[in-house]
Amino acid sequence: MEASEIRRAPADIAEAVRSSFERDQYGDTAALNDQCRSMSMALYSAFKEAGYTPSLVAGQYLGADDAYTPDTSEWEEEEIDNFDRQSGFSHWWIEVEGYLIDICADQFHPGARQDYRIVLTSLPARDYERMVDQPDSHPAIRLGGTSRRP
Repeated sequence: MEASEIRRAPADIAEAVRSSFERDQYGDTAALNDQCRSMSMALYSAFKEAGYTPSLVAGQYLGADDAYTPDTSEWEEEEIDNFDRQSGFSHWWIEVEGYLIDICADQFHPGARQDYRIVLTSLPARDYERMVDQPDSHPAIRLGGTSRRP
């Protein structure tokens, strides 16, 4: 096997990206709440650099603890009135080679943040639901200022 064929392990990549965000917040993991899109985009880029073909995924997280309270400060009044915990919370993660990797699920588990710091599980994954109309690899996301949509 040539050196160019050796890829970093997914758990190591996820740990490196998550740790960089934690360092930026001086260890205040609560400051990472509502940062799942930017964190997942960074994770996506790190996996691409490591030679993987990840998918950046938007969807709903269905497994939030009852203690989790979403930040509704930017919600419309109608959204607040019609809110239903059972339908989940908007969320981002990546999928790669049959696995789901989420480095920000801990925001949904305020009493057990360390247990959900990095989620790496096989697909299909319990508590995660993709957006119905989403293509497999979410080509409309702009990374590095260029659209990947044909």
